[in-house]
Amino acid sequence: MNEVKHEVKVHTLGTDSWKNVSEFPFAIVSFQDLGQHVTGTINWLVFAGIKRFIASFDLGNECYREVLLPDDSGK
Repeated sequence: MNEVKHEVKVHTLGTDSWKNVSEFPFAIVSFQDLGQHVTGTINWLVFAGIKRFIASFDLGNECYREVLLPDDSGK
């Protein structure tokens, strides 16, 4: 089975260039197309089988983090 790789680039306002950042580290089935900006992070709701979580990218540190949802979040 072929793995899908998600490329992430960051654009700095006032420039005309994009910077490659590390590959999206989560194996996912589907996710929200547009990330939501919250206090210096961009966040996506991720669906990986029965597991659901928020994938968060910190714009300052340029690192990813998995934020777990409450157990009853899918109800």
